[in-house]
Amino acid sequence: MEKKIKVEQCKKIRIYPLIRKLLSSELQFVQWQDSLNVGLRYEREKARRYIVLSYELCLEDETRESFNYRVRLTKTKCKIAGWRYWLVCPLLLKDGETPCHRRVSVLYKPPGRKYFGCRHCHNLTYESRSLTPFQRACKLINFLETNRILEELPRKIHKGLRTRKYKALLKKMNKGLDYMGADAAAKLERLSKK
Repeated sequence: MEKKIKVEQCKKIRIYPLIRKLLSSELQFVQWQDSLNVGLRYEREKARRYIVLSYELCLEDETRESFNYRVRLTKTKCKIAGWRYWLVCPLLLKDGETPCHRRVSVLYKPPGRKYFGCRHCHNLTYESRSLTPFQRACKLINFLETNRILEELPRKIHKGLRTRKYKALLKKMNKGLDYMGADAAAKLERLSKK
């Protein structure tokens, strides 16, 4: 059985931070420290929209290979207002003939692979899925520290709304609760009594 690569080890292209500038016809670049530089360009063909990815990879035999391919862009209407944009995975499924066509917000390029695609096509997993009990305990300690900061936060509500910092800490707390499992409240109660 092949060992799964973790999402955290991959290069990622997220559509949300880039979409506004791409739609205004600006060329965007996503760059990583190992000098991989991906150019993104918005393109429209009749009713379909695309993001064109352009990059060059140095292969194992020291040759350079250029890549230039389109990734379809779709959008869905939000309940309140506006649109939410999605990338359609350009890879083929394992049978080599059927296109994936999953609608995703992030495309990944794992180490050693040439193309960006969804995490299902690249058979990726999240680091949190492989945590040992000790690592989960470390996450719990981090959770408790976040809880302490949350309690000492001077301003949680401003003009009737939660502050950004308060919302970010709550999100982190909820992530911690997910790591601890179903009996999280009981664990917290025991720890707070010590």
